[in-house]
Formats: sequence, C-alpha cells, structure tokens
Amino acid sequence: RKLAKKYKDIDIDVLKKLIISDIHEVRALAVFIMLLKSKKDPLFICEMYLQNLDYINNWDLIDYSAPHIVAPYVTKDILRGLANSDYLWANRVAMVSTIYYIKQGIFDLALEFAKLFIKHRHHLMHKASGWMLREIGKKDEKVLRAFLEKYSKQMPVIMRSYATERL
Repeated sequence: RKLAKKYKDIDIDVLKKLIISDIHEVRALAVFIMLLKSKKDPLFICEMYLQNLDYINNWDLIDYSAPHIVAPYVTKDILRGLANSDYLWANRVAMVSTIYYIKQGIFDLALEFAKLFIKHRHHLMHKASGWMLREIGKKDEKVLRAFLEKYSKQMPVIMRSYATERL
C-alpha cells in the first residue's frame, strides 16, 4: 500500500504491465494503484479492471477492489453477466460487488447471486456468498433469516457457516 501511494501517478502503460505480471504481489500493487487512480478517473479504471480480469485472479485482489472499482460504475445487468460467467473470478467480482448495494440497504442482487451460487462448484464462491449474506444480516436480520429458512438445507456447509456467524 505504501508503494501504491508512492507510485500512484505511474503511466497507464506501466500499470498495464504490472497488472499482467506472473507475480501475485506485483498484481496486488497494480490493483492498489488502480484503487487510488479510480478516484480521479473511475470509469476508465473500471473498464481497465474488467478488461484485465484474467489477471485479477485471486480472492484477495478482488475482495479489496471490486466493491470500489467495479460496483459503483457498472449496471446490475453487467454484474449479472459476471455472475453467470463460467469464470470463477468474474463470479467473485459479481458477488463481492454486491456489498456496495448491501451498505445502501439494497439486498436483491446479493440474494439473487447467493441463490445462484448455492450450487457453484468452488468453495470460494460459497464463502463469498455466505459473507454477503452475513452482511445483509447485519443490516436486516429478518431478511437473512428468511433466506436461510428457504435455502439453508440446500446451502453448502461453509456458505451457511459464514452466513450465520453472527446469529
């Protein structure tokens, strides 16, 4: 994060080289720089982020960036497209981005995706879905309980565990 602050004004071409690095920590630096640059040019950085999603390919990179870089600047339909993709990291961007709406008291998209990801093949999606359900529960426990009443028997254990952590 200190390096990102130091190099936040690097040229976009250099940033593009960082984001496609084989080294995870270099890509993390690029994402931190993108977070800083998004304050000045959010639409450009959002587009760049989505164009380079093949390289933003780890849960940590997505979890600290998608709610700030992607969620505020794309439509719900774009998030639905990411959620319905066959690409794990696009799915993760979609699910984690719903926290942007959850913080505003808007739960429909997170609930839609949580239902969709109940049958997802990867545990990282179960964790992300459970996490967003837990965030809903912090805002409105009745909404979380209604979802759990309807779907808890179908939910993978880890998803249910994350969702009910604060109950």
